[in-house]
This record gives sequence, C-alpha cells and structure tokens, in this order.
Amino acid sequence: MKTSDNIGELAAALAAAQGQMSAALKDAQSKGPTRHKYADLDAVWEACREPLSSNGLSVVQGVSSELHTVNGEVWGWLVSVTTTLLHTSGGSVVETLTLPAVEQKGISMAQSIGVASTYARRYGLSAMVGITQEDNDGHVGQRRQPKETAAAKRAR
Repeated sequence: MKTSDNIGELAAALAAAQGQMSAALKDAQSKGPTRHKYADLDAVWEACREPLSSNGLSVVQGVSSELHTVNGEVWGWLVSVTTTLLHTSGGSVVETLTLPAVEQKGISMAQSIGVASTYARRYGLSAMVGITQEDNDGHVGQRRQPKETAAAKRAR
C-alpha cells in the first residue's frame, strides 16, 4: 500500500465515513453450483458512496491487463485494478490487486477479463474503505451453539 506523505486529514475523514457506512447487502446470487449470495459491486458502492463523498473522500479505480507468460509459454491474462482513495486535502492511499482471467466454457476471454476486473474492483473497494458483507437471508446473528465436548462434560 502506498500513501501520500501526509494522510492525517484523510485518515480522520475515513474514520468518520466508516462510522456512517453500513455493510454491503448480499443481494446477488452466483450462477455456479454453490448458488451462494454475495454483495456485488453496486451493493458495495451503495454502502459507501454517500459516507465517502460527505467526508471529502473519493475513489478512483483503474484497470489494466497483461499477457501472463511463464518460460515463454502463455498462461493467460492477468487483470490489475488499482484503487486510489483520495481526500480533498490532497492525501491519497493506493493499492493494486491482480487476479487471473481464466478461460471458462461459454464466455470469451474478453468477458473473462471483464469478470476478473469486476471482482478486483469489488474486492479493492471493499478492502480500501472497510466494507463488509451483511447476510440478508433471515439468519443474521444466528449461530449454532457449539457442542459441548466429552472432556468439557467431565470437567464440569
């Protein structure tokens, strides 16, 4: 992670913004065999856009890709997203996340690069501003009680 020389005002603004942020809602569902719910890029932005902007913060994300080769053999593409958190004072924090774009049945390599860039944008933004994902399936806060072990029973 790279930061500008003075991030004091940025840090204070981010602390204020984080106090106003809620978790990103898991409103999207994967198409894979697990069919899990997740917070998509829109949900992450929804959770942080207003708190960031009202505290003088903004985010810029740049996307790049490059052919990945090992010993002259093409392995695929790497997609990098650089997320920059900016403050009106001029302070900044920058981090880059690189993911592979993998061939998948039924989608072109261009689409695969798009998928990888969207994942990297979502993960980069979430990590940069401290967004978590909130379950919204009716089981929030419900956890299974741990089973008491035989050793714990004997100790009682």
